[in-house]
Amino acid sequence: MDLKLKKHNAKIKNMKAKKQNITRFRSRLDERLNYMKSLACSMGECVEQTISDTQEVVFGKAVLEQKLTSIKKREDQINSLQLKLSKACFRALARQAPVAKDLRLILTCLYANTDLERMGDLAINIAHRTKKMDTDSSLDSCYTTLEKMFQSTIQMVQLSMQAFMKEDTTLAKNVLEMDDVVDSCQTQIKEKSKKVMQDKPHLVPTGVEFIIVSNGLERIADHSTNIAEEIIFLQTGYDIRHGS
Repeated sequence: MDLKLKKHNAKIKNMKAKKQNITRFRSRLDERLNYMKSLACSMGECVEQTISDTQEVVFGKAVLEQKLTSIKKREDQINSLQLKLSKACFRALARQAPVAKDLRLILTCLYANTDLERMGDLAINIAHRTKKMDTDSSLDSCYTTLEKMFQSTIQMVQLSMQAFMKEDTTLAKNVLEMDDVVDSCQTQIKEKSKKVMQDKPHLVPTGVEFIIVSNGLERIADHSTNIAEEIIFLQTGYDIRHGS
């Protein structure tokens, strides 16, 4: 009887130990996942602020030279965060061997990491392009549409990061819908810029810059939709890229 009791007690002890190990493993993995999400969120905030700074420069609310220091500092922050996030993701893959949704979250972080770093580069490039943008009454319509494009792009970045942090597919789908607004603005700016360049050849350099800046904003919006699509993949397991 004593032997059976000892075996029974040993079995219970082993079960408790296994449960504790699983709990500790889960806790460590959750800590790593939350850390990765916080790094991605910080990258998103840097990208959003860079776009906002650039918008202020374009519309005369700030001088580019005054913003360049903070923009450059933010570029370094984005690059540093990218390296930290990549390292955290690969470490989790190697040490935790995640499966199912945990694995999808790490993959989502890796994909978002690439998107956010590229968004940062595009935002910084746009800031430098503003040096060559002149003001002229014939450009008023272009500036009006560009302002709307800036605002929509910033909203998409904000919303995509909210969807990422909350793992919310409804917010992610809203981002996808907003992409049409940005695409429409880009088309309008191209058409208006071409007309201005035809009518006033001396404004060709500015017209070209309008097109380049709108292309950059459109690419940032596309990267935001990538993140939104990754959130839908995270939650559902379905890859909706390219209409698949």
